[in-house]
Amino acid sequence: SKRAFYPGLQAGAVVVENEAEVDAALAELRNSMDDSVVAIDLEWRPDLTGPSRNPVALIQLATSSLCVLLRTCRMGNKLPDSLKTFLADGSVTLVGFAWDSA
Repeated sequence: SKRAFYPGLQAGAVVVENEAEVDAALAELRNSMDDSVVAIDLEWRPDLTGPSRNPVALIQLATSSLCVLLRTCRMGNKLPDSLKTFLADGSVTLVGFAWDSA
């Protein structure tokens, strides 16, 4: 995984491009949680002819101090089991906004 830290913002970022790195990135995200809230956003290639049927290419998960960028397009467009478990965890509140054509 690729890592960056932005001291002026007191925030870091982790880019994950393979399934083997997902568990460690999610553990780091959990450790960065001040509360149960995690922001989520999804990116995919748009389909200009109607609702998109293209798979999610990037999942962004963020706390106040860390952003994890999961490049699912590099993972065979599958969600790793640990990510499914994280997304289904009732103790985590996922917050997203304005998902168009999802």
